[in-house]
Amino acid sequence: MNTDIKLQKCTTPFRDYLLKDLAELKFAKGYLEAAIQDFNKDGNIEILLLSIKNVAEAQGGRPCQMDKSQTTNSHLSPRF
Repeated sequence: MNTDIKLQKCTTPFRDYLLKDLAELKFAKGYLEAAIQDFNKDGNIEILLLSIKNVAEAQGGRPCQMDKSQTTNSHLSPRF
């Protein structure tokens, strides 16, 4: 068996660790703040969107679910 195959069987993918850490709100907040800072420096929207996607997945996949039967336009209108 070659070394690469042995290594693949003995390691956990980085993404698994990342998603576990991103499930914690404090870590996710810092992760997104860093992604926004990087975006402000280099304008790379793909990395920013990937960061948001990772946090959303770690937080359960659908961070904002609303029951459509209880949603009306008044719920969506700004209140002043």
